[in-house]
Amino acid sequence: MNLLSSNYFRLIIIIFVSLIGALWLIIKDPIPVIRGTTALDEIVPFWYMVSAFPVLGMLVADLLSAFKKSGFARHTVLLFSQIFILMLISNIRLSLKIPISGHAFLFAFFIFNRIFTRDFENLFSRVELTFTITLLLIIGYIKLAWWNDPLTLFIGIIAGVALALITAIFNLNRASGNSAQ
Repeated sequence: MNLLSSNYFRLIIIIFVSLIGALWLIIKDPIPVIRGTTALDEIVPFWYMVSAFPVLGMLVADLLSAFKKSGFARHTVLLFSQIFILMLISNIRLSLKIPISGHAFLFAFFIFNRIFTRDFENLFSRVELTFTITLLLIIGYIKLAWWNDPLTLFIGIIAGVALALITAIFNLNRASGNSAQ
């Protein structure tokens, strides 16, 4: 069995990215709850913040798998670019006061990217998808019930779906032979 294409490798990457993310959050100053573009006096719980990193780890594992399979093919570069955009917007949104939930953006992208790539054939992929849908429902509840913040939630979901739609369009072009792999 090839380690780079195994579920064990995926799990190692997910755990590694999650641990690095948790360490970064421990070192970083506490992050205030942002409603719209306004920082509240409340601090975002650690568990809420760290919930993004397993999903980021899944995307990194997808990227490494795509690179192993196809090198710098267009779909690999596209996924790298999408991950970069996710990380960039999720980090600069606080300083630029962009009303978007980084968590909703990440989770919606992951969910719809999986749907558009039809990458839910094996049990591990279905578990990852179910886990991420569950996280989106949890953060959705928190954004709506605790923080009364539908704006950033819905903008994050819309942005995630839009970013994933690029993958769907790319796959349609690739399937019709209009785009070289």
